[in-house]
Amino acid sequence: MYQIDNSTAATTIPASAPAGPPGYFTDGNPATGVAATILPAEFMNMLMLENINVLTAAGIEPDKNKYNQLSLAISKIVGSSLAWANIKDKPTTLAGYGIIDAYTKTEAGTSFASKATTLAGYGITDAYTSTQTDNRYAGKSTTLAGYGIIDAYTKTEAGTSFASKATTLAGYGITDAYTATQTDNRYAGKATTLAGYGITDAYTKIQVNGLLGGKANNTQATESVAGIAAVATQSQTNAGVDDATIVTPKKMRAGFVSSFTLNGFIAFPTWLGGLVIQWGRTAVMGDGTSITVSLPASFTSTTLQLWTSLYGDVSGDASACRVSSGQFLNLSQIKVSYNETSTALGGSAVTWLCVGF
Repeated sequence: MYQIDNSTAATTIPASAPAGPPGYFTDGNPATGVAATILPAEFMNMLMLENINVLTAAGIEPDKNKYNQLSLAISKIVGSSLAWANIKDKPTTLAGYGIIDAYTKTEAGTSFASKATTLAGYGITDAYTSTQTDNRYAGKSTTLAGYGIIDAYTKTEAGTSFASKATTLAGYGITDAYTATQTDNRYAGKATTLAGYGITDAYTKIQVNGLLGGKANNTQATESVAGIAAVATQSQTNAGVDDATIVTPKKMRAGFVSSFTLNGFIAFPTWLGGLVIQWGRTAVMGDGTSITVSLPASFTSTTLQLWTSLYGDVSGDASACRVSSGQFLNLSQIKVSYNETSTALGGSAVTWLCVGF
């Protein structure tokens, strides 16, 4: 079901014409001049909205592609109206429902108000009243003899019977148990040592103490107390502040690398700051020349100082002068330069030394 929605539909409901006399549809008769009944918009709007309002009352959204919504809505409304909670003007008395086989509260109260409170009142003859019961048993005996009971001890007889009972094994005729004296005598000479029992696969206290002597206790180790301690982390080792952990050789060596060759280096452990010292020597250099030297190991962050020096015998240079210099190009290269005042000197090799991190 749906509300008209084509392009010719009005956006608001048109006003209805004044009501006329009720009538019926007719197909008309052209032969007699009777016109067919016209279906005005107000009539079609009435049919459409009446149906739409039934869906609305049932809480159903109109759907253009469904053709059973009106029947579903009617079923839902009828079903809801039959629910007990939705039934209005329900009676609140037995008479209102036409019930005749039950007492009202008033009738029930009147009916039970005069009920009997005694056995006789109910005509009960096979039970004792409380008075009859008390009278019947008032004179009953309170002893065994009074009831003629002969197979039980009285309190006095029971006390007398057990007063002289035996207090020893012998008194009860028990022969398969040791007395306290026999037990003490039997075990008095038993060994108190491992050797006394011939036990050879266990240590005595003295032997155990001897074996454990000098062993670390389960306490924090210090300079004066043998004990246990955690292994230091690399960060603790590098910081050099913690005094309660143990440093392993691996952490002591962390960061240490070396190459003891002509062009070599030594990198100190991280806990010593990680300082790197590098050295080397160039080939013979001519006057006014320079070369780029790749360092044996690249510095990781910082270069500090670089020194150069002539390598070889310069004892015949009284009237001449040689000079070498160096500079960092980057973290992995240096530049070494050589000059002399006379080319007759024949050049020289240059040694270099640099430090950094």
